Amino acid sequence: MPVPTRKCSRPRCHAPEIQCAEGYDDVESCPHWKGTPGVEGENGQEVPSDLRPSDSVGREGRSVSLAWSGSALGSDDLAFVAAQRRPRLIALVGPQNAGKTTFLALLYLLVRRGVPLGSGRFAGSYSLGGWEKLARYLTWDGDNEPTFPPHTAANEGRRPGLLHLAFRGSNELLANTLWTDAPGEWFRLWAVNGQDPNAEGARWTHRHSDAFLVFADSEALAGESRGEAVERVRLLIERLRGGIRDRPVGLVWAKSDIETPVPESIRQQIEGGVKRHFLRHEIFSVSVPKGDPDDGSGGDSVAEFVRVLKWVLATQAQRYEPLILPVLRADDPLFAFRGKK
Repeated sequence: MPVPTRKCSRPRCHAPEIQCAEGYDDVESCPHWKGTPGVEGENGQEVPSDLRPSDSVGREGRSVSLAWSGSALGSDDLAFVAAQRRPRLIALVGPQNAGKTTFLALLYLLVRRGVPLGSGRFAGSYSLGGWEKLARYLTWDGDNEPTFPPHTAANEGRRPGLLHLAFRGSNELLANTLWTDAPGEWFRLWAVNGQDPNAEGARWTHRHSDAFLVFADSEALAGESRGEAVERVRLLIERLRGGIRDRPVGLVWAKSDIETPVPESIRQQIEGGVKRHFLRHEIFSVSVPKGDPDDGSGGDSVAEFVRVLKWVLATQAQRYEPLILPVLRADDPLFAFRGKK
């Protein structure tokens, strides 16, 4: 007798940790989440009839969920993104409320409005729905005023949501980039204890990323609790340097337009740590643009976002921990091929 499940019956959907693969905002509305009449799967879970194993699916007898829902991607979607060429994974690391999610939303708004991005031009995305969910908080819709995106939830055991952007350079080669949308709580726990069981997402990010953007919260570092804020950034930099090798690290001073500036001694301490520990580094200062990017009134704020993106696209580093891509058909040379090493 099939047992109804309260977990998604699709083998490659990880809702509610990331967006539902079918695009439902409320997972309770998805028929795969509720379970539908079918055959009994592993652990007594019900498998809908349209997902039963067949000769047309992979070697393991599982259907392959492609990343066409448009939501944030998960690690199971990496094989799909990497089908053409290996993507570049960009890690945004920093404490909670440091501005990582707002940075992603602003980056996408500039891309969406066609702001020139140096030599690279926008060439598509598999996660437009995920980007739009972030950007809508900073978009005027006529009824609600723009606000900052909410904090990213810290679900235990999950890996970061990945937002995809593809760019095409002057050489016409396609550059796929994946940007992590991970909660600051992961990095706080990881910075204190590298083996914390609740920081697996931070460890995965550290192992697999090609480049890092470390966010320093200017507001916190200039506030009354700046001593604690400095210690958090210091611990994170110390933890990040382990096994970093030649991978580039950018220090991002977020909320750099605050009225009370960060004390110069604190700025020198943090920047000195980055310069001392990371062979390849760059320093940026970002803030929410005050003007309209379309008429050029965004000024230095827009220019700095463009500089970050150009730096990310230009930096190259050997990946010492390759992204693990599942082999769906080991008996077929075409599907088993994983590229030239």
